[in-house]
Amino acid sequence: MLTDGGFRVHGVRHPSEAARAGTTVAVKAAADGGTTVAAVLGAPDAARTGMLRFDLTAHVPAGGNPTQVQGHFRFTERGRWSTEVEGQLTCLATGGPVAMTTGVVTRSTDPSRVGKPVSFALKDGRIDRIGWLWSWSDHPAPIADCRSTVPFYSPRWGGVVVRSEKKLGRPRGRGCEMLAC
Repeated sequence: MLTDGGFRVHGVRHPSEAARAGTTVAVKAAADGGTTVAAVLGAPDAARTGMLRFDLTAHVPAGGNPTQVQGHFRFTERGRWSTEVEGQLTCLATGGPVAMTTGVVTRSTDPSRVGKPVSFALKDGRIDRIGWLWSWSDHPAPIADCRSTVPFYSPRWGGVVVRSEKKLGRPRGRGCEMLAC
């Protein structure tokens, strides 16, 4: 379970759990009805004979601006190369089922990545997707607040939830349960 910004995310801990339980991520939204984005997803990484996993939680209070985001991210890769990266989000923008968020690495198994910017794009739909930009790749793209690449990667398990004030359709002060399959 991930928790941040007044909301909770319940998701699978491991892909074998996803196979047994289905690919569902449940989100209990913050009571303020703002914008909420959550992802717990991953897949075997055939190119590296390992596993990729993304965890992300983000929330902007109702009436807030994108830089008032409360949230964090975690990326784990296990296999021939193993790395773990965690950080705080600095911006969140949504449009329909798509979210773009940026952040800064606060902890990593590679200390040279700490302080580096990252960017994620997430799509909530029948087929959930995620895209990412790292500032430490061979040819890093400049990373600007709330900007990312297209959500190009389709995970094998997990899910993405993108809910904004207008999409929630709930009065202020009431929470709701949301599912993404």
